[in-house]
Amino acid sequence: MNVGGQIACKKAIDKWGKEKQFDMAIEELSELMKAIVKYRRHGYVPVWRIKVLEEVADVELMCEQIVMLLSKEAEYNRIFNNKVENLENIIEDDDPMRGLVAKKVKK
Repeated sequence: MNVGGQIACKKAIDKWGKEKQFDMAIEELSELMKAIVKYRRHGYVPVWRIKVLEEVADVELMCEQIVMLLSKEAEYNRIFNNKVENLENIIEDDDPMRGLVAKKVKK
């Protein structure tokens, strides 16, 4: 996220507090799920495509705030990069279920 977005997220946390922002994150995730369902149900029409993208942006803002509340940026980046690496391994695997089983065993 760009610096302007990070500053806005920090201001939101300062203004409304941790609990309100966790609640808002749940609400925004729910709105994204509903928008995706409607996009699929209504035959992928442009108006719902835009609504999905708007909700994705809202969710990204809330995810940034959750990261700010729960961790240091470096810690989150390490976790995120591990997830990307796991995804790449699953994509390259001939048997995607084997990758999921191996992942569960590692934990």
